[in-house]
Amino acid sequence: MNLKHIKEADSQKKRIVLRVDFNIATDTPFLHARFQGILPTLEYLLNQRATIIIVSHRGRPEGKRNQSFSLQKFIMPLSTATHKKVFFFDNFPKQTKLLHSLPPNSLVLLENIRFFPGEEKNDISFSKKLASLGEIYVNDAFASAHRIHASTVGITSYLPAYAGFHLFEEINKIDYHLHLSHSPRLAIIGGKKTADKIYVLERLLTLVDVIYIGGAIGNTFLKANKITIGDSEYDEHMMLQAQKIMQLAKRLKKRIYLPRDVMVSKNKKVRFVNVNQVEPHMRIVDIGHVSTQQLSNLIQEAQSIIWNGPLGIYENILTHRSTQELGVILNSVSVPILIGGGDTILALKNTSFTNPHLHISTGGGALLSYLSHGTLPGLFPLLHKLRYSK
Repeated sequence: MNLKHIKEADSQKKRIVLRVDFNIATDTPFLHARFQGILPTLEYLLNQRATIIIVSHRGRPEGKRNQSFSLQKFIMPLSTATHKKVFFFDNFPKQTKLLHSLPPNSLVLLENIRFFPGEEKNDISFSKKLASLGEIYVNDAFASAHRIHASTVGITSYLPAYAGFHLFEEINKIDYHLHLSHSPRLAIIGGKKTADKIYVLERLLTLVDVIYIGGAIGNTFLKANKITIGDSEYDEHMMLQAQKIMQLAKRLKKRIYLPRDVMVSKNKKVRFVNVNQVEPHMRIVDIGHVSTQQLSNLIQEAQSIIWNGPLGIYENILTHRSTQELGVILNSVSVPILIGGGDTILALKNTSFTNPHLHISTGGGALLSYLSHGTLPGLFPLLHKLRYSK
């Protein structure tokens, strides 16, 4: 995908509205990684003597001020990362004149953009107000590029739009994985959000040769295959779609694998059983040892791997065994690997990845949307030359 890169813009001494993604807790180990991701764009623009107005969201405050979602907590980490004073504006629509009076080459952080109802509504007047802060718009928030909001889409009708270093790299790395031709290509899909991931599977069947399905979405497929899953989580509205996916795989001569054995929970105790031995009132909480070995064998055969979603309930130390083991296996495989999804990343927070062939995407919903559609709403203006007017 040929995105318009910020290096193509004349950003020298310009005011830049920079969309980033700080939708993360300040005490998480991923905070450092998130800042490292946007630093190349920040450093480039600061070297251009540009004034940077940083826009981000955090949480779901639903257009209302909620101090627990404030971005004030990011002032110090941002200042430390850039060695710059950070000017914080908590109500930019009423502070536009003050913002424009700042000295050149200033670094500005706006309060959580979702505190304003116009953001998620992609309101025209709000988009114009946001655009009035700058002369150029830069999107460096891949994780938010699937949202049709004022700060990701609306603003691009009024400012020239470019991709930052991080977003540009993300798209290129994902495209690289999607266009690999060596077979067999393997996709591992787990987690919840069956409705979202079912449609990703449709496209993945045209891109990969083998799909392994676990987690809650795996339960839906087991149920669709008339296998008893007890009290396990699944999506009954997606049963018919799961059957269609399996039929499509047969037509395309692609292979779909489901767990052979599982870890089940009953009366607060866990044990392993064959997938055909799940009883009523049992709950599937992870895949079993046989299934993990089966998946390991598929990984050893694969020439490229895409993984999205944990295979068990990762929040519980007893039920995230297979996800942890999978992380260890993938850390030692010498083929291109793409890992993405917020839950996947959280489940692997204690895994230290050193594999140079492995890329961990910052996107969850954005990655799923890109895998499904091959593009994102926030990328449209970065692909085309448009006319802009205030």
